[in-house]
Formats: sequence, structure tokens, C-alpha cells
Amino acid sequence: MYRHQSDPITPPDKHPSEKEGLDNAVANLLTVAAGVTSTVTSMHDRVQSAIDTLSHQLPDLKKASKQRQAVLEAMRGVEERDEGRGGGGGAARQTTEGDLSPLDRASTLSRLLQPDCIESQSSVRVLRKMRERLSESISKM
Repeated sequence: MYRHQSDPITPPDKHPSEKEGLDNAVANLLTVAAGVTSTVTSMHDRVQSAIDTLSHQLPDLKKASKQRQAVLEAMRGVEERDEGRGGGGGAARQTTEGDLSPLDRASTLSRLLQPDCIESQSSVRVLRKMRERLSESISKM
């Protein structure tokens, strides 16, 4: 995902997870940051290799960052609606003891299923948790 296909560290048939890809990118960023001003000649080979790898990782990192931002914004919208509900709102939005209203749930679900969110692992985890809670609610009925 974040490694270039010609990168010798990752075999072509192995696709690293999102976390592994982020860890690899961070390691490359740290290598560049730590080594770019080094006075050790051999360190610059590592820095140049890390820069080459980063040039391929950056578009994926940017996409992952945008996806996470969209998920966080969707979740923050839920929190803000929940906090702002206090004394007002229509009957369709009123719930008991901090539960999200059906309208809020539908809005959040809709947002998480948008193309800018759906590919994000954060969105997948949130959707999985929502499905688990729904299954629990159904089984209690």
C-alpha cells in the first residue's frame, strides 16, 4: 500500500496493512529528518533511499489523511449534535440519556459510506462497531 513495487523490503505479493504502511512511511520520514544533516557519508545512502520510497508513499499518505479527516469530521458532527441537543430539537431527534437519535445515526452512517470515507480503515472500524451494536440490539428484542 505505501511501499513502491520495486522496494526490496516488501515482496510484491505481500500487501502491508494500513498500520504497517503508516509505520514504514514514518520510519522513512524519521530517517530523512535525522540523516539529512548528517556528516556520515553512508547515512546519505539511507536518506536517499528513504526519499525515493517516500516519493511513492506520499500520495497514499495524503489519501489516508484525507480519509481519516472525513471520518473524524463525521464523528465530530455526531458529538456536536449530541452536545447541542440539550433543551431543543424536534421530536425526531429527541432521545433518552445521550443515545443518538435515528436521524443522527442515519446521517452518520450516510457520511461514513461516502467515497471519501468508505476506504478508510477508521471508517471500517466504526462501521464494524455500529454493526456489532445493531446486532446486540436486535438480539435483545
